[in-house]
Amino acid sequence: MNAHQQAIPSANSVNRFEMLDLLRGVAALAVLIFHSSHLLGAQLFPSGYLAVDMFFMLSGFVIAHNYDSKIKAGMTLREFMLVRGIRLFPCYWLGLALGLVVASGRMIRDAGYTDGFGLAAAALANLFMLPSVTPLYDKVDLFPFNGASWSLMYELIANVIFWLLFRFLDGFNLIALLVVSTIAFILVGIHYGTVDIGMREGEALSALPRVVFSFFAGLALRRYVHDAVPIRLSSVGNVVAVAVLVATFAFVGRLGATAVVGELVAIMVIFPLLLLCVSNTVPGPRWAKVCREAGNASYPVYILQTPIMMAFAAIPELFFHLKARDWAPTFGIVAVASIVAVAWWVDGHIEMGARKALKRFLLPSQRVPQVL
Repeated sequence: MNAHQQAIPSANSVNRFEMLDLLRGVAALAVLIFHSSHLLGAQLFPSGYLAVDMFFMLSGFVIAHNYDSKIKAGMTLREFMLVRGIRLFPCYWLGLALGLVVASGRMIRDAGYTDGFGLAAAALANLFMLPSVTPLYDKVDLFPFNGASWSLMYELIANVIFWLLFRFLDGFNLIALLVVSTIAFILVGIHYGTVDIGMREGEALSALPRVVFSFFAGLALRRYVHDAVPIRLSSVGNVVAVAVLVATFAFVGRLGATAVVGELVAIMVIFPLLLLCVSNTVPGPRWAKVCREAGNASYPVYILQTPIMMAFAAIPELFFHLKARDWAPTFGIVAVASIVAVAWWVDGHIEMGARKALKRFLLPSQRVPQVL
């Protein structure tokens, strides 16, 4: 038995990492507040975009936990990607539908005409979580109806890479992949002056090191570090861990010209340490429920925030001929609270049912685990 086989965790050793759910929920709220600065009248989390890197790292960790043993036992790429698609697409399609209505309406209003071909081409590409390369109103926008979708595309790319390289990612090869992606990530960050890349045209290749490092760092933490370093934080320690994550989102972006250094330190040092420190912690029943609810709502909060926010911003414009910022911060607080409430409702009443329906249709004989 080689080192890779020994390191593969059992999918049944832990049912769910509740504290990781809480980190994911905090990260989703941070990126929501980051995107709501124009409604709140202030930027409270100037580094909220780093939540995406935390999502990738959490994804690598949890996917290694749930799927290493399954792929070793013969799970095909088709089966793996169907399971991942069942997890990601229902809420994504809902966000796309909402965004198509709101964003295309704003485009038509602002341009004064309907770019029917551009709208249809972009919607068709985005339907399959592919970027649009067709000009829309004389501009190429990868995901014009829901900007947050770009990271889900990279999530699926990372999933494919994970399955394709699975047989080769033993300890040495995984370390080599992390070293190469670390170097590439640092160079890309220096080149752009930030790690906040991937959502714009021309950044596809540059964003790969960002995705690959975070995802496979999470995978390595689960395989080789989590069980070897069983850290269990106290209640105070958990509060401190969450506070550190919040502080990272709040202060790294205020470092000016040296912000990229802070971004890289956050992703390469702070996030792995936080993930490692809380992943072995088992909260009490009450807090475990709070953590699970935060984790469940995090994905709808992330992927539905842009179209709902656009709809909120249109209210003062359409009915009062004012800008949303004229009603800040009250309007922003209401918008943020509403998005969280809608996301929580969608998770419980729409998304779970849609996933079960897709599972019955696409994987009738398989049990689909609940993963990130």
